[in-house]
Amino acid sequence: MNYLKLDLPLLVLGVGFLLISRLFSPGFKFQAYCQMVSTFWAHQPFVISFSLNRIAPFFAASQQGKAVIPEMRKWIPAFTYIIISSAILSFYWDIPSGTKLFYGQLRILVQMAVFIALGLSALALAKAFLENRGVLFFQNALTATVLLHGLASLYEFMAIKRGWPVIGISRPDLSPLGVAAFSMGSTEVLRPGGLAGEPKTVAVLYGIFVLPAIFAPPPKSRSKLVRALRWMAILLSGLGFLMAFSTSAFIGGVVVVGVLAIRFWKAGMGQWAKGFAVAMFAVAAWGALAPNLSETVPLIEILKGRTIDRLSGGKGLSDPPVQASIEVMRENPRIFLFGTGLGGSSFEIMKHLGPYSYAYAPNIGMVFMLVEVGLLGTLLLLLPWSLMSLLPMPPVTHPAHQKCRYLYGLSVSALILDLAGSGIAMGYPLAIASMAAYAHFSGLANRDLRAGVAHGIKGQPSNIVKQ
Repeated sequence: MNYLKLDLPLLVLGVGFLLISRLFSPGFKFQAYCQMVSTFWAHQPFVISFSLNRIAPFFAASQQGKAVIPEMRKWIPAFTYIIISSAILSFYWDIPSGTKLFYGQLRILVQMAVFIALGLSALALAKAFLENRGVLFFQNALTATVLLHGLASLYEFMAIKRGWPVIGISRPDLSPLGVAAFSMGSTEVLRPGGLAGEPKTVAVLYGIFVLPAIFAPPPKSRSKLVRALRWMAILLSGLGFLMAFSTSAFIGGVVVVGVLAIRFWKAGMGQWAKGFAVAMFAVAAWGALAPNLSETVPLIEILKGRTIDRLSGGKGLSDPPVQASIEVMRENPRIFLFGTGLGGSSFEIMKHLGPYSYAYAPNIGMVFMLVEVGLLGTLLLLLPWSLMSLLPMPPVTHPAHQKCRYLYGLSVSALILDLAGSGIAMGYPLAIASMAAYAHFSGLANRDLRAGVAHGIKGQPSNIVKQ
């Protein structure tokens, strides 16, 4: 099988794009570009494994806007605790002999740098959402990102069928390229991963885009072209979400739909009709792309096999690093409460699975968070988000309503899908930043309402209208 080796070209193109954007783009655009680039998996080993999803947060952190968003201060205790506790816990790591330097003795420095960059990127993105046109431009950038991944997923599907060069999964281990698939009877079911590397990762991206677009749509663009591209992206993301056949994304998606449906239950049946139409398109398009498979194995059987059968058969957590992480927390209460520290879970997993030249990591976000920062760190991270999510939504007649609604849906989708699966590189910063921005706009809107400000746009204070 021939592969399209895109790692180095994408890495060079992505870094070059971020460098130019950093110099010439306004802050809110640059932050959207960083989020966009972070979804592409382009890996190249030098001293350590470099990839776009690791580099993008450092670019995002380097550009801090002038806006002030006090809601982000709620996460200071969590970030402070995780940094201090990780530094202390790293002294207790049992690093196997022969482990590469930056995956062993210096791993804590790498993990600290990445964590700090992610924290600062969350702050920068939250500030960008406060900028004029910040939310709308982010949605447009996310639309473009989904279109690129969606077209790549379609190409990968057709390449297998027609013998074209395939976009493979690049890995920094002994099997550098591969195509994701699973067996269903005597048939191999392809799981295209777009340009994100893994199907479960691109499924999270599709979910983060399509679920808010259906249940919490952003403000409408005046451009017919933008609206048409957005609908194309919605349909492609619905199809891509299905074709990825990610159990964790399916489960996370159901939870997201439940949360958004409860929060926005007064919105009427329009959102359900839109969701049903997207789902039917995905099923029909998948059936057209895989006619032989759909004739021999019904789609409902494949979905049942990837969800209900896996869970009822005890295979829902079959990934060995996930099982090992759960076993580690069960055996060691200290790790369950305080974690291993950032990056330390790999060494605990190695005790169960054996030494490895790279680094193990569980591919379920909630398990990964618990084993790395412990129950205490997890609660400190999730508590501010949970409290902000309970803040009242501005009424439909308020000009900030649609923006708040989209930010809320974006945050819920990003957090739940990242916790359910392996997620995207900057998924947690996106969840935190969008919820902080939601809380900020919600606070301003409700303060205006308490002050008796009229609901008409012209009567609103400039800090609501402009933002």
